Amino acid sequence: KRDQAGVSERPDPRKLLRAAERELGDAEADVERLEAEVQSLTTALEDPGLYARPDGVVEARRLGVSLETRKRTLDAALARWTAASENFETLSAATARDA
Repeated sequence: KRDQAGVSERPDPRKLLRAAERELGDAEADVERLEAEVQSLTTALEDPGLYARPDGVVEARRLGVSLETRKRTLDAALARWTAASENFETLSAATARDA
């Protein structure tokens, strides 16, 4: 379709592909960051010295809550990454087909 000025209303596929690529990169970075945070919290909780400290049980409880929160956030980030990956692949294939 074209608007009254004769300019196509359809977005430029290359711009859409670049935006999808940025979104995919951002999603990947979020997943990597959250995986590192989950690993760090897990390591802290596995440290036997944590439970030997006077405030260890309280700290372990706090770390456990943080770990569960990060895991839920990671699950959401993985879903975002999956959607971004699928969108990028679809746009990439469409752009290649149109080229």
